[in-house]
Amino acid sequence: MIRALIFFSLIFSACGGAGTSAPFQMTNRDRLSNLDPPGQELAFGALNEIQVNTPRNHFYSGFLGSARPKEFADTCFLIAASEWRGAIAHFLDQHCPHLPTELQTEWAHDAALAQQEYTICQFDRQQHDDHGRLPMTGTWVLHNVGSQRDITVVW
Repeated sequence: MIRALIFFSLIFSACGGAGTSAPFQMTNRDRLSNLDPPGQELAFGALNEIQVNTPRNHFYSGFLGSARPKEFADTCFLIAASEWRGAIAHFLDQHCPHLPTELQTEWAHDAALAQQEYTICQFDRQQHDDHGRLPMTGTWVLHNVGSQRDITVVW
């Protein structure tokens, strides 16, 4: 009986007493949306549009862990958001000529807003001299984009 009394008094005091604790309220600092970089929502929207409007089997924006593992890549390299924007613009020009140029430009711009840098793992690379340019051949896999997605681009 005494143990039960002690137990309930400890629980009661830990909870701050009846009616004395304020309800939990999230502050702006606590909201998950504020943890995302600016533009991440635009980026994911653009990636979705690119996936839906690209011919089948050329562009996938999927869940984390859905892409090929990087251990089997031919090579991996780091590019800036501006280089990713240019690569996506080239991809859209090559694979989506039916889309208006303005729309291609908008989607390429927005798709690069998810983060500052991207790690590209390249598979099935065709061996030729890229003359210092990005090797836009084979399959590119971008793991963990915006901590939410894996992206696969088949050139």
